[in-house]
Amino acid sequence: RKYDEAVVATSHFSIRVDNPLKDATNPDEWKDFFRQFGPVAYVTVALNNPKLVAALAKRRVLLQQAAFALKGGIGGRDGDVQIRPLQRMPEEVKTLKPRLYRKLEKCEARCRQLLKLTYQASAVFVTFDTESAQRAALSALSVGKVNVELNNTGSVRSQNHLFRRYWVLDAEQAVAPSAIRWKDLEVSLFRKILQRICSYTLTAGLIVGGFLLVRRSYKHKQVALASIQIAVLNILVPHILKPINALESHAREGSYQASFYIKLSLFRWMNTAVVTTLIKPLTVSLDGNARGLIPAVQAILRADILIAPTVRMLDIMGHIKRHVLAPFAANQAAMNSYFCGSTQWFGEKYAN
Repeated sequence: RKYDEAVVATSHFSIRVDNPLKDATNPDEWKDFFRQFGPVAYVTVALNNPKLVAALAKRRVLLQQAAFALKGGIGGRDGDVQIRPLQRMPEEVKTLKPRLYRKLEKCEARCRQLLKLTYQASAVFVTFDTESAQRAALSALSVGKVNVELNNTGSVRSQNHLFRRYWVLDAEQAVAPSAIRWKDLEVSLFRKILQRICSYTLTAGLIVGGFLLVRRSYKHKQVALASIQIAVLNILVPHILKPINALESHAREGSYQASFYIKLSLFRWMNTAVVTTLIKPLTVSLDGNARGLIPAVQAILRADILIAPTVRMLDIMGHIKRHVLAPFAANQAAMNSYFCGSTQWFGEKYAN
């Protein structure tokens, strides 16, 4: 606890309400309610608008692509890209990138249409001025999941702790703002279960495919080829699992990375250890020839030691971006984007 208090973060002052009333979208109402626990700094009401968030994100990506396509960028200093509204985009975009401009117009119209709709509240984030206020709120509102689901008003210590005098709140410590997946906050439990079933079914199919490929090499007594296949699969599969994992909805980035870690670890464990053990008969597991288990394990270790580090050190895509694509960039900001490096996944790092 001493270490926790020494490292101050946003989550130490914030709480999250997972079951707000659908029509409670006014931040001032929530601020007035939580003032009984201490001074409130900020209130953020997350709305059930994943389509609008996705459309705005797509619009920003398209605007950035347009800015990268123009010589000198779109306003700002050298190397600085300013994302401006579509109406203030230079005519050069319409001339040089007509297809991109049509996408921008369509996305802009989509955003304006979605902005006219009314959305319900899906979560509320409250940031207090002090840690003591946060702890007081968590202590007062911690009543258990069963009481929250049943809206058991008798489980709270005071009627003042009921929102609008009748609603039991489900409050917990909030994570960092960058760890919140805003588009997935209002996904139902049933839909999440279906998504998990689909993603893990595809992962199981991937494991079976890898098993059949490696077994074929072992049956032909090609131990070296099987070990190379296992090492290459361990490198390629994370890139295949990323779109599979994207099928799932997670409210927190940590949960999303944990799900990816489970799938990747499961595949590598099955592909490296279990498959090799299942293919080799028990009667030849201690043989020192190519049919034995120990030579197969040695071949896998040698392949992993050589192939995986070599591929990472070569950084093929990084060199293509820096030495092939960057020199042809239209402006400095576009060139800088090729030097940002690759996206790092914590799930993959822990699995490695």
